[in-house]
Amino acid sequence: MTASARHFGINVRTTIIPSKGWEANTSIKSAYLQRKCELVSGAMLYAYAVCHRPPLTYLSEFNCNIAVYYDLDDGHLVAAMLYLNDTAAVWKLLAEWNLQCKAHPEIWDQ
Repeated sequence: MTASARHFGINVRTTIIPSKGWEANTSIKSAYLQRKCELVSGAMLYAYAVCHRPPLTYLSEFNCNIAVYYDLDDGHLVAAMLYLNDTAAVWKLLAEWNLQCKAHPEIWDQ
């Protein structure tokens, strides 16, 4: 993942988080993203996937708070790639998502 991001000129910050099991791992994503948004100025791309095309080329053109990827075969949201703009709406969304994950850690929200 890091190599494909760097190939497209994307600055990468990689964090290794010890596994706590699938449900617990997915439930910490919101808190992780909330912390990272506090540290990063500007839009952020969360990618747990290999990029085959430069994602920022088209994502930076969007006038939106958040952009997500949907699987075209079955229509489900793929949380492996999230584009988060630096807006109050995104901060509010991340705070609420984090609260819900803490309140229901047993629910898989991937």
